[in-house]
Amino acid sequence: MSDHNFVGKPIIRAAGSAPPQMPAEKPAKPIPPVLARRRAEYVREQIPIVRGMLEEGKTREEIFAAVPTFAEGFPGLFKALLENNVRTNAYIEQTLVMLDRMGTEELTQHEASALVGTIAYNAHIKPIVENLDRK
Repeated sequence: MSDHNFVGKPIIRAAGSAPPQMPAEKPAKPIPPVLARRRAEYVREQIPIVRGMLEEGKTREEIFAAVPTFAEGFPGLFKALLENNVRTNAYIEQTLVMLDRMGTEELTQHEASALVGTIAYNAHIKPIVENLDRK
């Protein structure tokens, strides 16, 4: 285990303390390309339904009742659609692009996840860390 955090700064621990031991995670079950393609298609089918209901002024509960399988199966995307702003719309588009790339076997699920993490880090965390380094 490294004595440095994710940006290379030393981790300061109390004398004699050690990081907690966590059990190893089981590897994620890979999503077969055909399933990734189907998920992307399904999400694309649900987006206009949710957006249309939002435009009609429907409540979250009414929208949930209309698309419960989508809302429960893709809670992050459902929430993002309800928030309907530039940041969440970018998240939705990024998710669809990754599913498309997994569907064409351009990326594995692991590679897509790592890429999303890198994009999120560069967009949200890196500027904060760089700003802290300047202080």
